[in-house]
This record gives sequence, structure tokens and C-alpha cells, in this order.
Amino acid sequence: MYSNIIMLNILYTIYYLWNKGPTYSPDSLNNNYSVVYIHGAGHCGSTLLNLLLNAHPKVIGLSEVSNLHKTLLDGAVNSDNLKLANTKFWSSVFKNFESITGTPLLSEEYRFSILDWQEYFSLNRDEIEYYQEVNEIFFDVVQKQGPYRVICDASKFLQRAHLLLSSGTPIKVIHLDRDGLGVANSYLRKGRTMTDALQRWGMAESGKLLLSHWLPNKSLLFCKYEKLAKDPKKELHRICDFLDIEFSDEMITDFRKTDNFGISGNRMRHSTDPRIYLDNSWKKNMPTKDKYEFWVKGGWLSWPIDIT
Repeated sequence: MYSNIIMLNILYTIYYLWNKGPTYSPDSLNNNYSVVYIHGAGHCGSTLLNLLLNAHPKVIGLSEVSNLHKTLLDGAVNSDNLKLANTKFWSSVFKNFESITGTPLLSEEYRFSILDWQEYFSLNRDEIEYYQEVNEIFFDVVQKQGPYRVICDASKFLQRAHLLLSSGTPIKVIHLDRDGLGVANSYLRKGRTMTDALQRWGMAESGKLLLSHWLPNKSLLFCKYEKLAKDPKKELHRICDFLDIEFSDEMITDFRKTDNFGISGNRMRHSTDPRIYLDNSWKKNMPTKDKYEFWVKGGWLSWPIDIT
């Protein structure tokens, strides 16, 4: 019953947001760089895509910017997070940001965390403009850390995409799809419930529909995790064309060797394995009853669905 309520909420979200698209204006874009925003469900392959893009000499992959404070401030007691926060890259970003604003980036004032839609639409115009200004300064400071033409933000949530698009930030969006059963299985393996998985995956699916309604084709690209993992060169060529940068073999050969300053993400970011391979373990390991539960409660959002 609760899952049915979630699906109704997802349908209502689509209905409510259909004509509330961002005030996107391509004419306002900054010509020095652009931001590529990866949208999708959790466990959709965004960490892999961020790592591959990060290995391009003109791209910096920041991964989940929305978790900036959670990772580098709240989570700084973790040795890996503390090490990341003290890198030359982030130290320079912190210093330069504070020199512009007069306030440390990791202060409570500049939280990048995601709001739910009710909170988001309760923000007044001044609050939204302030959030947007902070992001613009942040991205400008990041871009100046190297010869970057593209900054990758893999926060995945539609609320952040909507806010950035409304701000005039030079942004393009990649919706990264993964088979819903693979997403659900990853949530279940981490001790989450099917309800959690359906809610997160369902919102990403509704976001895909909304983004296609809101944005021109030149600003939105659909990409499947399965295709990226099976044929990364072909998919990365397509992504580079979308981002107006030349394809670089380093994206495949050096993605484990390139310095990674990304915020949080899947644990595979810590691996040294240079292989790119498709994780379809759910097909063998996911119980059939869970596959049918997913299909009955939410699979209609992505027909046809493979339960074999």
C-alpha cells in the first residue's frame, strides 16, 4: 500500500512540475566553461561516468557536489575524507572562495544539500538567488584550478538540476539510466527497503520525463549505464560530442591514474582495477520474488522490464 502511495506521489510530482521548468536561457551561458550535471537514481553508474570524464585533460569531475559539506566537513573524521579535504586542489578552492565571499566555503551558510520539493518551492526569490550566486562563485573558483572547459557535478537529484538551470549556470544535463532492477538490487544489498529503491528510482524516471520536456535537445543527453560499461569508447565519443570537447583515449586508459578530487560516490572510486565492466550481478543474485515485487509496484515506469 505504501509503495502505491509513493507511485501516486511520483505521478503528482510530474503533473505539478510539468509547467514549472527552470528559467533556462542558453544566451546567458558562460563561454569559458560549462557544467555537466549527471542526473539519475542512486547506483546508476554515476561514479564510473564521473571518473571517466575526470580523466579527460579538460574536465574536472567533482562527483556529488551536493554532499560537499557532509563529506568534507561533517565527515572529515573519516581519514579518506580528511585526506581529500587537505589536497592542494580543495585547499586552493577553499582559499579562493573565501577571498571572494569573505566566508569559508564549508560554513553552514553555504550548504549544498538537497531540499525536498516542498522545501524547494517554499524558498523565496532572495534565497534562491543567493543559492545560485554561491554556486556560480564555487564553479568559477573550481574552473580556475586548471585548464578545465567542463566541470562535472554528479549530484543526480532533479532539484539541484532545476536550481542550476534557473541560475544561468552554463549547464548541460546527462540523464544516466540503469535497469531499475539493478538499481533496486543495489539498494537492497545495502540494507535498504524496496520502498526506498522504488522512491529513488521512480523520481529519477519522472525526472527524465520532466527534463525532456524542459530542455532543448542540445542541452540534454540520455545515456545508459549498460551501454557505457559494454562499449565505453563509443559512449564517451557521444558524450564528448555533446560536451563540445575532443574525445581522449586517456578517459579509458588513465581513469584510475588521474587524480580524483570527487566528493563521495560509489566505493568503486577507491579501486585500482583499470577494467571497465558491466555489473549485471543482480540477474543471478536478486531473488525472483524481489524482481516481481519491483515490477508489480513500479516496473510500469520503465516497460519492458527483464525479470529473467
